[in-house]
Amino acid sequence: MFYGKPRVWLEILKKVEEAFKIIQEEFPKPNCEGVFLEIAELATGARTVLGAQIGSIPLEKGDKYQEVAHKKRSILYPLVKNADLLGVNFVASKQIADASVGEWGGAIYFDGFFFSVSGHTQKGDEALSTIASIAFVKEFHNSYFSLSPYSGVIEHASLIQRTPPRASSLGKEEYEFNEITPVVVSRIYGIDINN
Repeated sequence: MFYGKPRVWLEILKKVEEAFKIIQEEFPKPNCEGVFLEIAELATGARTVLGAQIGSIPLEKGDKYQEVAHKKRSILYPLVKNADLLGVNFVASKQIADASVGEWGGAIYFDGFFFSVSGHTQKGDEALSTIASIAFVKEFHNSYFSLSPYSGVIEHASLIQRTPPRASSLGKEEYEFNEITPVVVSRIYGIDINN
């Protein structure tokens, strides 16, 4: 299912591109000039609703970045496919990823959608996925459900700080952002997600 107008998707991509530039300035990954972003919807069986290159990706790495972004969000699907019944609203792939079998952090599930990035470090990818989810909330939810353009972003920043309902079974007492995510969210939206 395609939501909204192309302008809305372009706004999301602009925010992710802005975040990528900030990450490369403050937490650079050598020789990284681009990443791949994938957004998928739970209600459609995790079908991709947006796949996009951010920045410049070498031709020989393009398919790999797309494949890894897909795999990162795919490991979340079995956990959240009954999210409404389980009360799950947020899960990060780093909470369940197993590097020994080629699973990595860098994707998040929030409110019915998967946001996954590949091409930077796992921490950078997770920060970019978080920015994509906040931009999604701002562009879609706020345009239809709120008078304040930032209430959904603030609500989202608050929601993703709370412990996911299944987090204790994943060995987590409370979800903690990596050191990159708060910096990027603060620079783009002026929100301190650590408080």
